[in-house]
Amino acid sequence: MRTIVMDTSNHYLAIALYEDGMLRACRQLEALKQQSELAIPVLKDLMDGQHWQMKDIGEMVVSLGPGSYTGVRIAMTIAKTLSAVMPIRLKAISSLAMLAGDQKAISIIDARGNKFYVGMYENGEPLMEDTLMEAEVFETFKNEHPDFPIVALVDEIPLCDNLYLLSRKAPYIEDCDCLVPTYIKGVEAKKQC
Repeated sequence: MRTIVMDTSNHYLAIALYEDGMLRACRQLEALKQQSELAIPVLKDLMDGQHWQMKDIGEMVVSLGPGSYTGVRIAMTIAKTLSAVMPIRLKAISSLAMLAGDQKAISIIDARGNKFYVGMYENGEPLMEDTLMEAEVFETFKNEHPDFPIVALVDEIPLCDNLYLLSRKAPYIEDCDCLVPTYIKGVEAKKQC
């Protein structure tokens, strides 16, 4: 099966093509606030390089957040649009899970305002619900789990490989209209009202 993997949830644009479990092409670049302009041209370039057409794609895997409010929606909108007009099945993976991959780790993403999105994973499985933590609370949390390395968004993390790996255990989204981003910060804001 041919698969498109895409992450636009933070300051990277990561797109890869897989065929029957093998990586065929990948591009991961820093693209802060440029993902919406670059996503389609980069995807087209990768597909042209493999001589693939959209009709050849069987599934698409995207990150669903948490992350940049706009960034999360870019890959998700592309995936939902393709799924609505073509027989492409969708899978979605937490952005925090994507950072950890299949390793034992605490994943963090800067949520601004002295806060972090935090997830804890082992072997690709969540050990807690992805959450938003104040920096001071995170320091305590980190110290309570010294055997869990901290992973953050850096160049060395193979975002597409991690997404693809985790997607092998994930179910398909049955209705593309039900695919919605994870907005942990928005939930937190509603609690304060």
